[in-house]
Amino acid sequence: MEHAQIARNVASGRGFVTDSIRPLSLAVQPRVADHPDLYHAPAHPLLLGLAFKLTRPSDRVSAALGLGLWFLTVLLTYFLARRLFDP
Repeated sequence: MEHAQIARNVASGRGFVTDSIRPLSLAVQPRVADHPDLYHAPAHPLLLGLAFKLTRPSDRVSAALGLGLWFLTVLLTYFLARRLFDP
């Protein structure tokens, strides 16, 4: 849920910000409006934001990107294991 919210903010041009603020991040950045997301790694929300920018924000786009990234991870893990260990 939070990845999609961050991705919508990225796609609309607001940047890597969130409306779901954790208490510890208020110690780093006390301003609540346009609070930067300090919890998630940026790769997935940025890719999702790019996909939302190219299409329209929807559950279908989010699920398709998640499936594609999962499949890519499985393939990369397979090729890495094959390279590290003898086939």
